[in-house]
Amino acid sequence: MLFGVERETEPIILSKLLTSPKKEHRLHIQVCLPSFLPCSFFSTDTHFISTYIIPPHMDPINHQPREPILTAFYWQNQSTLTYHLIVNSIKVSRRHDNNMINGSKLLNLTGISRGRRDRILRDIENSVVIRVGAMHLKGVWIPYHRALELANEYNIMDRVRPLFVENPSELVSWEATARYNRLPASSNL
Repeated sequence: MLFGVERETEPIILSKLLTSPKKEHRLHIQVCLPSFLPCSFFSTDTHFISTYIIPPHMDPINHQPREPILTAFYWQNQSTLTYHLIVNSIKVSRRHDNNMINGSKLLNLTGISRGRRDRILRDIENSVVIRVGAMHLKGVWIPYHRALELANEYNIMDRVRPLFVENPSELVSWEATARYNRLPASSNL
């Protein structure tokens, strides 16, 4: 036993946890000393059963916030490469050709109402409205400089910083991109 956790169940639990497609994961661990875990406990027989819900933005191994992973996707309708960053289950995108950012998804991260979001986006010059295509590509696409101002104004820059670097292709996880696009891992777009 390691820290009160039965060692032989740990790899099985982690493999189930890492392959779970759900947005939140439930991890069941048998423990003898429950005081070190930040969870709720239920007693059964001589052991405690712990249920700890791990949010999707947390690493299930060390329970620290995950580094945001930037992926790439070729948008066929617009004939351009797009970069995607998933934050709090919201996929924020940036176009490679003109650096426009999906302002609708960007403002969804702030938690403001849909009406207020739409009023903000309606007043932005040179915006482009996309109504067809994949859900993460629909919305109001706004110029880079205005998206940068909004990210700073609503204090979400720390969560979306990889989208605002000068050359986002340097930060793209090609392994995650291959999984996302269902390509062989060896293909390097």
